[in-house]
Amino acid sequence: IGTEDLYNAISVAEPTDDDLDAYNLTIEYSFPFADLVSSTTIVNRDIDSTLDQGGLLGGVNGVLGMFGIPGVDGVFSDQLIAIEAKSQEFRLVSDNDGPLNWTAGVFYKEQDFSLGLDGLSMPLIPSETWELISQIIFGVTISDALFIASAATTEQYAAFGEITYDLSDRLQLIAGVRYFEEDRESESGWGGVFPILLGGPFPGSVTTEGDDDMINPRVSLRYE
Repeated sequence: IGTEDLYNAISVAEPTDDDLDAYNLTIEYSFPFADLVSSTTIVNRDIDSTLDQGGLLGGVNGVLGMFGIPGVDGVFSDQLIAIEAKSQEFRLVSDNDGPLNWTAGVFYKEQDFSLGLDGLSMPLIPSETWELISQIIFGVTISDALFIASAATTEQYAAFGEITYDLSDRLQLIAGVRYFEEDRESESGWGGVFPILLGGPFPGSVTTEGDDDMINPRVSLRYE
């Protein structure tokens, strides 16, 4: 029933600290034939959160118990996300009283994204314990219960234009086109004892990169 209280059993508290800073500077300048608009935006965001993993509590304590190590009361992940983005647009908009008007501009955006996730417990299991367990079970040295780290950078360049023609007081013909190029790079790493125990891969990393370009045309009629 939707009016009843809902409860969730967790092994640790789940606080989140979300810090967002966003800035924009818009400058306009009027020429005799058009208005020039410059828009600069900078965004920085950091999210630090704790994610309960109480569902793994039995598995963690089961592995520790195999080696005579006291169990833990809580299992969780400490996750940190960081985003830095900046963009710049220059737009020129015609200023006349005739039926034909136009807009032209260029755009640039760069974004850096990173994510870090560490599997932890309460009380904390020392790295030396995980190294001992991994040596006995897998024959390799792994210092963490779980970790994931990734970083990605995206850059986009674009140019666009649009023409509007008034066919009548109520009917407009609109034609435009946008061309953009985008470059992407990313790097990810992972590891830990428990991903392997759950059937996942051994510690490793991967690097990827790619690029795209596209032309997006548009033609439409607008009636008011």
